[in-house]
Amino acid sequence: MDITSLTSFLLSSKRNVDYALNKTSGDIHAVLGNEAVDLDSAVSSVVTAYYIAHSTYKEEKENKSEEKQSFVISVINCTRQDLPLRTEVVFFLKDNGIRVEDLICRDEIDLNRIHVSGRLRLTLVDHNVLAPVDLYLTPSICRVIDHHKREKSVDRRDTIELVGSCCTLVAQIVLNLIQNDHVVTRLLYGTIILDTYNFSDAAQRTTAKDLAIAEKLEEILYGIPGAGNRDKLFNALIHARADVSSLIPPDLLRKDAKVLRTPDISIVLPAVPLLVEEFLKLPKVLEALKSCLRTTFSNVIVVICFSVNETSGELTKGIIVFSDSIRIAKQISNPLEKSELDLRLVRSSTDNQSVLFVYHQGNIGLSRKFILPFLATYFEGKANRM
Repeated sequence: MDITSLTSFLLSSKRNVDYALNKTSGDIHAVLGNEAVDLDSAVSSVVTAYYIAHSTYKEEKENKSEEKQSFVISVINCTRQDLPLRTEVVFFLKDNGIRVEDLICRDEIDLNRIHVSGRLRLTLVDHNVLAPVDLYLTPSICRVIDHHKREKSVDRRDTIELVGSCCTLVAQIVLNLIQNDHVVTRLLYGTIILDTYNFSDAAQRTTAKDLAIAEKLEEILYGIPGAGNRDKLFNALIHARADVSSLIPPDLLRKDAKVLRTPDISIVLPAVPLLVEEFLKLPKVLEALKSCLRTTFSNVIVVICFSVNETSGELTKGIIVFSDSIRIAKQISNPLEKSELDLRLVRSSTDNQSVLFVYHQGNIGLSRKFILPFLATYFEGKANRM
């Protein structure tokens, strides 16, 4: 592996991954982000893999046997076809000189084959439990770096802390490596700014650690804390994420989606960078919602809409609950209405084939990071009470 720079590392990983797969010895250490593949997930995967490659090289430099050397890769947890839907990811990587062609997407590597061979070591970033479809890989997990609530207690060397951005935790780990690497530093810095909504008090996502790490990154980039133009970078990233003009409703529902499955219900939770009213005015949006139910094998969709005013920085949020069953829709809408989200019902519609509830969200500090575990806990408690 070429670890002289992040771009060289990604290129050499992509070029040599088939060779590594066909070897009969040596671990393959994959760093996997979550299935939503937002900027935090993608950058955390890329930078953590680069850090592990450096650490592995340092540990193995005395080892003269190439056959026993580890191979480290970043795995972007979506298909190559879906990667362009992550507009802010593509924009910011290209803006920092990284070719998306050099990334390894989930459909470009057979993790199951490596797992079955006993050679897979898996680090999870930006999530701490694998998606249901990937649970078979659980025995290969060696570490987790995440900023969400821990879902399962595991005796393992994990870094899990409720901060605004997973990249805050990644930066804390890799700071010694990146002192002179402005590409890695800017990737982490921009992601933290986006995830915390530029350290907005209203968004309620910033912790003291997020701010402290950002200031350390600013020292590396600009010489002194606070010297960077945070507003300019934030607005560029917000614009890139909100630039969905080329995407149709099915694309928007795939762009940044997570799935929650319980014994009673399956919920898909897409995050869409549009106001609820704007999203619902798109052509054939109801057909797209129905199709999303079918393709994700879900009972109900909870669309989390959000928009940031690029002039004022004001954040607006709304929620759409959609199902083909009013009973199932109310199983979601009732607990959400009683939660801390401070939802205000804007309108509802019901026909023979579907039910739709549209809400404005008063408490903009709560995101999918709150909603998904809230629903998971609610249905887990409901199952225990039966």
